[in-house]
Amino acid sequence: MKTPAFSHMGGKARLRKWLLQYFPDSGRRYCEPFAGKANVYFAARLQLQFTSWMLADIDPRFLIALSCANFDKLPDSVSKDEFSFWVKAASVNGDLQQVSWLIEPRITYAGKGYRYGYNGSSGTHVGYSGSNYRKVCEAARGLIQGVSIWQRSWESMLPMLEAGDFAYLDPPYYETLASFENVDHVQLIDALNTAKFDWAISGYRSDLYDTRLEFKCRFECERNSEIKSSNSGKREGVIETLWTNYEL
Repeated sequence: MKTPAFSHMGGKARLRKWLLQYFPDSGRRYCEPFAGKANVYFAARLQLQFTSWMLADIDPRFLIALSCANFDKLPDSVSKDEFSFWVKAASVNGDLQQVSWLIEPRITYAGKGYRYGYNGSSGTHVGYSGSNYRKVCEAARGLIQGVSIWQRSWESMLPMLEAGDFAYLDPPYYETLASFENVDHVQLIDALNTAKFDWAISGYRSDLYDTRLEFKCRFECERNSEIKSSNSGKREGVIETLWTNYEL
């Protein structure tokens, strides 16, 4: 099976192969407290061996839609003129609300959400194709069947985990702007320092993480920054960092 992906600015679809090489191969429970579009999870589900799986996010609408939406109602295409229809549908209860949640990352600028505007076809970007997107959604649905999906914050998820569990955390990065409220990184670090379970957390290097986080391993790779490159109009590299409290 080809691993489904829902690419968006700040997502991990292109980094998940690099990330998974540093994850435990197996364990009791696998948890993502910042699941987002679950791109890392889809790869993990196909490659790793865990007894059960948990996905959580403060806004799990996309995952709910992936689980419940009627894929037959996915539009074949979305023009710029039709974009406002789907913006409205996202906030109106009905058959098309979950469909609008589902197509949001594909038809909006950089996949960032309806308030950032329309993303059509340009250059090598082919835009939204209903027939292709339906296949991706069907593959993803098969991988989240039977998975626990929570609308909860990381603060309420981490206390549920115990020895033998593994958590991958991809919070809004420290000292960066996010399209939603950032987290208290001091509080998050302190929670991880006392955790009994294995964890891996993504971010950028900073004095706070280097000095306060009690980690055993730190891995780095250079990647293109979608946000910086979009703002400058040229390729801008950043160093992606993964910290873990275990050694492989």
